[in-house]
Amino acid sequence: QHPAWAALTTGMWATEVPIMQVAANARGSVLREGVIDAIRLDSAGWLVVDWKSDRLSASGWSRVLPKYEQQVALYAEALRAISGQPADGVVVHVSPS
Repeated sequence: QHPAWAALTTGMWATEVPIMQVAANARGSVLREGVIDAIRLDSAGWLVVDWKSDRLSASGWSRVLPKYEQQVALYAEALRAISGQPADGVVVHVSPS
């Protein structure tokens, strides 16, 4: 069992959380929006959890993981900007059923 499962049982948590942020970039502003699979807030800050159930080999998963990590990092960045609290994220590869 991934440690993220245990982490979600402590503090305040929610699933399927919509998030939207207007962020500045080199061209002006960009609207970032998405739905976070799960978040937890405790005394250490936010934990963003993104579950992925891709049916891939280990090497295939290694190739797509950076894209997913970037997505989670953007969610965490938005939570930090919106709340002023620290935020970190994790991608959890689960077996599809």
